[in-house]
Amino acid sequence: MYQYEPAKSPIISDISPASGTYDTELTITGERFLNQDNETSKTSVVVGEDKSCVISSVTLTEIKCKLPHAAAGEYSVVVKVDPYGDSNLDKKIDYTMNLGATDPASPTTGTLGGPTVALQGSGFPHGEEDASLNVTVCDVEVEAELVSTSLLNIPLPPCPSSVCATDSHSCDIVVRRFNTTMTKTGAVTYNKGDTPSITNIDPADAGTGGGKTVSDE
Repeated sequence: MYQYEPAKSPIISDISPASGTYDTELTITGERFLNQDNETSKTSVVVGEDKSCVISSVTLTEIKCKLPHAAAGEYSVVVKVDPYGDSNLDKKIDYTMNLGATDPASPTTGTLGGPTVALQGSGFPHGEEDASLNVTVCDVEVEAELVSTSLLNIPLPPCPSSVCATDSHSCDIVVRRFNTTMTKTGAVTYNKGDTPSITNIDPADAGTGGGKTVSDE
């Protein structure tokens, strides 16, 4: 007959810090984090349903591990010790969203926009059932491509005339998810001088059958 032995189950008493993001070192304190043979390979840490926290050290009472990629939100932290099972389920980590570097590093475009900027970061909801994400550039909402939890591709929209009234104007990229708002200040520069313009088309008309070569100036 199989017998449950609660006295052997791992117990988490505290996790620190309470919030973090990808690659944050998490310290877990508690009891019974090793089996009777002290086999460190039999201990693992799971964040959420199936994300592995990469362990760097483990003792009977403390584990240090690096947080995996995950979208911003709250996740359970569970210690598993083979063959004794799982720890308590009441300890949580709050994942935050961060914005990093852009590629190109200092994107510049004409006032009509057009280019796509890659934005690095963490906590983006790639692969999540609810992947809702609001992204604006110069307060204009855009359809960003979720490449991964750490990368967004953002198409630059035309700059509103009320905003780009001067020859050069810097705009923020703002990323929102639920109650989290992150801003990359002055991330994009719009220059009027970089905007292509057509001053003349020659010839000005043509027959409906086409065939003529048109040049612009």
